[in-house]
Amino acid sequence: MNFFNDLFTKRRGGIKLYTEYAWKALQNSYRYPKRAYHNWDHIEDCMKELSILQSSGISFTGEDLATLALLYHDCIYNPRENDNEERSAERALLDILALGFNNLYAIKVYDFIILTKHDKLSDDFAGKVVMDCDLAILGKDTQQFKDYETKIRMEYGYVPECDYRKARIRFLKMVLEKEYIYHTEFFRNKYEKKARSNIMGSIERLLNKSTLSINSIH
Repeated sequence: MNFFNDLFTKRRGGIKLYTEYAWKALQNSYRYPKRAYHNWDHIEDCMKELSILQSSGISFTGEDLATLALLYHDCIYNPRENDNEERSAERALLDILALGFNNLYAIKVYDFIILTKHDKLSDDFAGKVVMDCDLAILGKDTQQFKDYETKIRMEYGYVPECDYRKARIRFLKMVLEKEYIYHTEFFRNKYEKKARSNIMGSIERLLNKSTLSINSIH
């Protein structure tokens, strides 16, 4: 809340009551029971990654923009839909404008949230940081990564196992095919090698499950 309150109330003269309301509403949007992974814990993890980057001595233009984008980037999430980033960005845009910022500032946050679709590159270092913080989980230790995979599967519990495995393998292979998973040198040095190892292990496990399923049919 400190960053949120400071940014909107002290710097822009926002109305404190509305600032508090916006903060509580934002947090509540992440507390839907079926959010196994895309919940407030994920946002706190992103904030920790950003804080570690800043503590390393790296400063960059647009730190506030990156922070807001990370706070809002999954505020609307439905695994059955494919426009979650757009809708989250729209929610951020409305809040930021209502809290006293100008159009250009709000649109920049909007654009950074759209980057978390991870289907295009950014020329903006702050945008790259947003993307890297969002995908930091891919480079965590093996057990953390497996826990993440379990939670993602829970969110897609409505998808039949065979269909899920195919879609997940397709997604993971797409990530591996990129020249780099991470867009900044800081995160690349920290997570790239482990992320690729985790992803290859995940694909192998998913393929093994597929083989077992086939062999079980007599």
